[in-house]
Amino acid sequence: MNRPHRRKTQTVALYLALLFVVIIFMFLLRQCSSARQSVETEYESAGGDTLDIAIEYAPMSMYTYNDTLGGFNYDLLRLIERKYSLPMKFHPIVSRQEGLAGIADSTFDILVADIPATLGNEDKYIFTEPVYLDRQVLVQRRDSLGKVAVSSVLELGGHTVWVVKDSPMAVRLHNLSEEIGDTIYVKEYMGTSSEQLVILTSIGEIEMCVVNEQTAKRLVNTC
Repeated sequence: MNRPHRRKTQTVALYLALLFVVIIFMFLLRQCSSARQSVETEYESAGGDTLDIAIEYAPMSMYTYNDTLGGFNYDLLRLIERKYSLPMKFHPIVSRQEGLAGIADSTFDILVADIPATLGNEDKYIFTEPVYLDRQVLVQRRDSLGKVAVSSVLELGGHTVWVVKDSPMAVRLHNLSEEIGDTIYVKEYMGTSSEQLVILTSIGEIEMCVVNEQTAKRLVNTC
């Protein structure tokens, strides 16, 4: 007799949890927007011994909370700056291509962003030793029985997979489509972070997405 009521309560709790995640993420995006307004539209090099560092604006890399800057990559660089007395000027960016363009024209000395160390990239850029390793994973919803639509790469044919714009996974998915002999519909998301793709997948706005494993693990249990 109580099962319908219990199921309804669980559904309401799930929607409230999703709403909470969306509100938190909207807050982060608002902070990101505020930070972008305070950054020069034309990046100016610091000159002298100061390193000009382009750093990706994302929850894992750098973010603002009220008037405080934080993030794993940002905090790590600040530790290096203090330990070696190496002055740094940070230039928050929201596009990897923007950062790579700045490296190419010597506006930036270092780019701190989620750039895969592929053979093509290693021919163009010098990478540091990795601080941590990550991999790309497929994020999708489970049905009412706990099953997923895709359990192997061979089953990706006919499905639509979203990636962040300019992600190297777009090329990999197109190649994978040829390898399995079936069409994988690849969509590039114009937003700035993979966290948004995970949220959109969790609420059913998109079918599935490919993001970094650490990003997926951090959000999947919450969503």
